Amino acid sequence: MTGMPTCATHMAQVENPLPRLAPAVLATTGEHGSSSSSSSSSSITTSTSQSCSRTSPEKDERAISIQAPPIPATTPAPQAADTAITIVPGYRPGILSRTLEMHLDFYYPRNGWGRQFEAVLSTSMGDLLKRLDRPVNQVWSAVWSAPSPAPSPTPVPTPTPPKAPAERIVGVVYVDGECTGEDGVARLRCFIVDESVRGRGVGRRLLNEAMEFVRRVGFRECRLSTMRSLTAARRLYESVGFVEAGEYWFEDFGKGVWEMKYVWRRSDDPAVVDKDGLGCPPCSFFLWKSQGP
Repeated sequence: MTGMPTCATHMAQVENPLPRLAPAVLATTGEHGSSSSSSSSSSITTSTSQSCSRTSPEKDERAISIQAPPIPATTPAPQAADTAITIVPGYRPGILSRTLEMHLDFYYPRNGWGRQFEAVLSTSMGDLLKRLDRPVNQVWSAVWSAPSPAPSPTPVPTPTPPKAPAERIVGVVYVDGECTGEDGVARLRCFIVDESVRGRGVGRRLLNEAMEFVRRVGFRECRLSTMRSLTAARRLYESVGFVEAGEYWFEDFGKGVWEMKYVWRRSDDPAVVDKDGLGCPPCSFFLWKSQGP
């Protein structure tokens, strides 16, 4: 058509190369239960000046300025996608050693709980480990699995098969249906999440599995103890129905702390919580003085 302008304009495209970042590899609780980074950014303005021919000679050439989206001044190196964390019931090789390790990593720097704490914890939880074959006792692990390596485009035969993806226990929770000595009463024990994965909902997933077991088995009551200072853990317990049932001062492992008792009761149980005594010996962060954590 005559009288219509014809214009060929090539615009520079700016692509943001930012990769999707994976979360940091976690206190709970009573779950004895984070990091941040920042980067500067700058904007780039790209201008292109192209000739635009028109049938009318009085039209001048015009420069076109394009504001490109901002990109970071320093592009972070690509990181692996978020790895999977699954909740697995039952015994796993190394579960006791990881339980001890995570507890000592948390309590020794904060409270100085060392030799005596480790001795009591290992003995008590070792006893529970031997009783896991009984239907009223159970343990759950939060298992972190490393991503499998990408397959080679040109597979090369190897003398040995490829290694299985690496796995690591990053959280545990135990239900002991026998330590109280009372029928229908369970105890939540040694609930902890590794610092590397805190803040990612791992503790809640573990607690939900444990409480589902408590309901399914038919316990009328479940008890636990935690430190008064662990506010986030206490709120987590309260969110699934635990209520405060007293507190006391505890200093058997060195530095003293205020311990709080919590109890959960079935909604169809008309009994009232005994806030003066829950039928269990004194405890410290899931540690019963006479029965272990």
